[in-house]
Amino acid sequence: MLNQNALQKQLKEGFSTIFINAFECCLLNSFPNNSEIGAEYAKNFANTFNNLVSDDLATLISTAIDAYIKNAAITGIITTAGSAAAQTAKIHSELNPSLNGKFPNTLGIS
Repeated sequence: MLNQNALQKQLKEGFSTIFINAFECCLLNSFPNNSEIGAEYAKNFANTFNNLVSDDLATLISTAIDAYIKNAAITGIITTAGSAAAQTAKIHSELNPSLNGKFPNTLGIS
């Protein structure tokens, strides 16, 4: 089962790593000379961008993934050993698992 909060945290951590390094490097490469002031400016800009974007982007993507997974539809027929008529169940994509198929031999699908 998807843990949206854990996914959101992982996404935010990944974005933070990428954004901070990328923006700091881009700004430093755009300056004509290297200096401590330029390095500090680049670091501040990268951190500010990260603080403004990473959390919201992680929330947006984790919410979209969560909705996508919750709306997944699994359908099919399962047959176990023995008489096919006695041990066949349809799998429906129902929100209520009790509406999904159940084998006559009491094996449940949920």
